[in-house]
Amino acid sequence: MLNGLMPLGAVGGSINLVTKSRCRMGRAVHRWLHSDRRAIHTGAAYVDAANTQLLPSWTRFDIGARYTFLSPWNGKPIVIRAAVENVENLGYYASGYSGVVGLGAPRTYLVSTTFNF
Repeated sequence: MLNGLMPLGAVGGSINLVTKSRCRMGRAVHRWLHSDRRAIHTGAAYVDAANTQLLPSWTRFDIGARYTFLSPWNGKPIVIRAAVENVENLGYYASGYSGVVGLGAPRTYLVSTTFNF
């Protein structure tokens, strides 16, 4: 606090919680399914120096998974990943610095594959 006012864009607090799990798929040594869950909470923040405009706090949830197996062609690992960010499609203000307010991303789907040669 500065002169009894919160600095511009400073949040009251934030926390990120991530949990991960892994299980083997079948008897193969190199077949794994990984999953992760993430919760992100950001506290309220003022977007003006006079502390009259307050952005509300928000909590977002993300999920993801990846599957690893050996390539039938060269025996090297292939990884397939999928994730959903902002599972609940929550509308939120991601930032509020210098009087400019940025909106958080809507529900986003991500898919990728990694091949080793």
